[in-house]
Formats: sequence, C-alpha cells, structure tokens
Amino acid sequence: AAGKIGHIGLTAHSVEVFARALELDWVETIMFPYNIVESQGEELISKCEEKNIGFIDMKPLAGGAIENGTLALRYVCSNKNVTIVIPGMAEEKEIEENIKACLDDSPLSEKELEEVQTVRNQLGTNFCRRCNYCAPCSVGIDISGVFLFAGYLNRYGLGDWARNRYSSLAVKASACIECGKCETRCPYHLPIREMLKNVHNSLVNKKHPQGITLWMFFMEMVCLFLFKRKWDNW
Repeated sequence: AAGKIGHIGLTAHSVEVFARALELDWVETIMFPYNIVESQGEELISKCEEKNIGFIDMKPLAGGAIENGTLALRYVCSNKNVTIVIPGMAEEKEIEENIKACLDDSPLSEKELEEVQTVRNQLGTNFCRRCNYCAPCSVGIDISGVFLFAGYLNRYGLGDWARNRYSSLAVKASACIECGKCETRCPYHLPIREMLKNVHNSLVNKKHPQGITLWMFFMEMVCLFLFKRKWDNW
C-alpha cells in the first residue's frame, strides 16, 4: 500500500446500505440524506454517535425543495448526532445565512415547529431530490430538469416562467416510452413514469381560475375597443 488514503467514508441513499456501513470497522464517516421531510435514517444517525462514526448530512434542503434554508438547517443542527451538514450555496450571502443558522443552537420555537409541519404537509416524500441517479433517460428526457420546472409551477407560483422553459426543452416528458429504467436507478423509488405524465399535463395545460379568465377577457375587449376607435379616426 502506498499510504495515500488515510481515512475512508461511505455515502448511502438507502437505510439498508447505511445499516451495513455501520457494521464495517473501516468506515469512519457516513453521508446520508437527512432533512425536514426525510428522517428515515434518524435511528441510524444516533448509532453513528455510539460507534464514533462521523455523520455527514447531505441534502439538508431536500435537493432544493425546501425553500426556507434557515429553517432547514436549524432543524438538522438541532439533532446533536449530526457531525456536519453540507448545504449547496450559490451566493456569498447564502454562506453567511447558513453559518448563522448552524451556529444558532437555541431550541426550535413553536412557530418553527409549525413551519416544519407545513413543509412536511406540502412536500410529503414523493418528490424529486435532483440527485440525477435516474439518468440517462433512454430517449433523452432531462428528468430532474422537468421536475424542477414543476416545482417552480406548483411551489413558487412561477407558472408562465416554468411553462416557457419547459416548452424550450428539445425532449418533453411526453416522449417517455415507459421503459422504466429510470425507476430502477432512483434511490427514492419514485414512480417517475407516472410523475412525468402528471408534470407534462400541468406544464402544457394552462388553466386559469374563473376570475382571472374573466379579467383577461375584459382586458381583451377593452384593447379591441380602443384599437377600433383609433382605427376609425385614421
């Protein structure tokens, strides 16, 4: 041995692999998803502490599905068995916000606990974490990208933006041939084929509440009226 590897850690997405890793005496760290909506590994995380194995928390924001980063990190760090958390960051201010959240060791307030439950109710467990293990798609669908647009539509209220971006994709979700290969690779066992159908329908079928539809109709009539008056004066 060249002696170039001093420490070995292991990454897992299933509790079965997590549990097996705890039995290996050469494993020094284990990385596993843990967040507000994914607590399936909580008991095993506590065993890491017992065995003096470092626990690295990945996907503390559930792959970006949890909007409130401060709440997400406060929740994760409230578990003292978590050794380190690794959130993704795109801007310098996010670094500062994340550090502040992680250093705040005060108990979660009642309001925060209510927000945690709200997130759980909204997301459930049937959503894409954008790990991309499902790729490559047999026909070239950007599966995680499609689900990302669905998130902008359903959670952020950016329907027009999401639909415009989706329409620009070279391969739409409707191209799915239902081979099912993506589902065999998904560590979260998501029903990807069915989800793609639902997402496609929501991104191509633009439905407005009746009030908005009537308002748009009214504005169109006003524009036509003004255009006609201007035309008659020419």
